[in-house]
Amino acid sequence: MREILLLEKYILHPMWCYKQRKRLRNFNPTIISNNCTAGFIYHDLGLKFLSPTINLTVKDFPLFISHLEHYLSCELIEISRGGVHLRAD
Repeated sequence: MREILLLEKYILHPMWCYKQRKRLRNFNPTIISNNCTAGFIYHDLGLKFLSPTINLTVKDFPLFISHLEHYLSCELIEISRGGVHLRAD
């Protein structure tokens, strides 16, 4: 089992990342995601983290993306539980 995990971590995953990087046409994408998926994609492809939602959890993601311009212009307020809320001014 350990050998399979090492094979995946050190050979298969880096090969997959390399192939995906070679396919890239846009080297400055903005990825809107409600979880850590965008961070993994940026990391695996060796790209700059350009997403406005990196490390941000949005309670009602469909509402957020349907009014994206408005919510991205709001001030971010950190709350004591470690999460972040959006507040329109």
